Order: sequence, then structure tokens, then C-alpha cells
Amino acid sequence: PARAGGGGEPLSALVPGSHAFVKVLHEPFLRVSPAASDFCRAGGHPQLANEAPVLYAGEVEVDAEGVLLRWNNLSGTYKGEDEKCYQTGLPLDRFWALHAGPRDPKDTDAARYLSSHGVLLRRALLLSDADFEQVRRQWDGCVRALCRDDQFASATHERLIAASDERCDAVGRYGYLSLVSEAGNAMASADADGEAGAAGGGAGGGGGGRPP
Repeated sequence: PARAGGGGEPLSALVPGSHAFVKVLHEPFLRVSPAASDFCRAGGHPQLANEAPVLYAGEVEVDAEGVLLRWNNLSGTYKGEDEKCYQTGLPLDRFWALHAGPRDPKDTDAARYLSSHGVLLRRALLLSDADFEQVRRQWDGCVRALCRDDQFASATHERLIAASDERCDAVGRYGYLSLVSEAGNAMASADADGEAGAAGGGAGGGGGGRPP
């Protein structure tokens, strides 16, 4: 098999098409099949791994220049969990994850899903890293223009930046507490509702409350 990643052959060594790959523990590269197929049709993962367990498996698709176009976690032998895809070292903006359930009705963009050869894939990110950086810079320009012309907007922006930095520091020091806080608020709300119900029940019960 070809190698891709740290210390291995570049993807440019592959012929255009989709290639099966596996990521093996303690190897700083991907084992990639030299045989090319259509996207969602590459196979041979057990042979690449010598029938051994792997960290991740799927397909990489490259063009004639060896540029990575997209990749997925599709394998008939290994089931790579979405949240473990970082183990491949491949870019998230080109990841298409195997989607087992129905399409999310909130995903209205037609580019989000790909149905091919009987499987449904969901694109992790609609914007590439380069496109995201371009949009971020455009938004930064809008904010700078607004703050330049509006003193209140400028002061509010500075407060938001300071508060965000403070929260990042707090998370690093003490952990992420938002879910705990939400649970605490829910419990407090339930306790308050329970106390109100008990008070209401006591007032309405036969002789349970004081007469007006």
C-alpha cells in the first residue's frame, strides 16, 4: 500500500480516484490502497490492515494533481465513529461522514448530503477552511467599520472581547460549567414549581391552610 501523511509518500503518488485507507496505531501515516475506484466504492481495508484492528478507516479521493478532494469513513469492515475522525489527520472541511439516520430537516442546503451507491453521506462543513477565513476577514472589516463610526458599538465590542477572553480563561482553569449551570437552573426551577404546588395544595386542602 501507498503511504500518506507524516513520513509517508504524498497523496500525489496516487492515481486519480477514491482509495481505501486505514490508520494504524503508532504509524504517523495512512496506509492507502493504490487501486482507484469511484467515491463510496473503494474496498480492501482488511488487507491494508493485515486483518488487525485500526484507529480509523475510510476512503480518500484525489484529483490528477494528487490534491485531496474529499474523504469519508466508509468501510465494510471497520466502523469509524464520527468523533474519532481527527485520528486520521485529514482536514475536517473535506470530510463526508456516513449518515445512518434520516436527513436533518434543518439542513436545507442541497450540498450537505450525498447519496451514492446506496449510502448516504453528510458533509461535515459546507465552507472550506479557505472560504471560512475569507468570510471571517469580511466580517472583521464590517465590525471595524462599525466601531470606527459608532462609539457605543466600539465600547460594546471591546467589552465583548474582554468577556470572551475572561470566559476562555475560566474554562481553562475551572472547566466547562454551562451544562452544569443549566442543570442547576432546571433543578431550581423544578424545586420552585414543587414548592408552589405544595403551597397551592395546602391552601386548597380541607383545613390544610389558614382561612382568609
